[in-house]
Amino acid sequence: MSTSTNTVLDPQLIKKIQEGFSINSITMSDGDTGEIIWKTDDCQSYLNSSKELKAYISSKLLKCRSVAREVNFSSKEVIKKLRLEQCIIFDDVETEFFEFKFGFVIPGSTNTWQQTIDADDPEKMMAPEILSGHLVVSTKFFDGDNYLCSSNIRIFYT
Repeated sequence: MSTSTNTVLDPQLIKKIQEGFSINSITMSDGDTGEIIWKTDDCQSYLNSSKELKAYISSKLLKCRSVAREVNFSSKEVIKKLRLEQCIIFDDVETEFFEFKFGFVIPGSTNTWQQTIDADDPEKMMAPEILSGHLVVSTKFFDGDNYLCSSNIRIFYT
């Protein structure tokens, strides 16, 4: 028995939501200390690019016990059930999957959405030299089950 109450939106409404949705900035910080390790304000190129993009991030991020990711975004239209799915892909193999739910987005608003991701024990983490250039973060944004936008970013550790 399905308990889903999500409805498929009209394609023209989805297009309006997509056109009015923007990512203003993304920040990655040490979840314990708040120290900013990576930040970008050039986010629109991250959405719906047909090509894989590159990000250069300090290997310091891999030493954090938890990582706080802050996404600042704006929406011209109402979004009823904003959520994102994120796959971590190492050498073409999906190794991790995360889903984060924001919920209702007020039309004409700018919002800050923070997620905290707990890391594995440091001795279980792969070395930055092994991960660098082999790790892709695939992120998709949805309104319920309605696709809004996505990005594929290859990570290089510095």
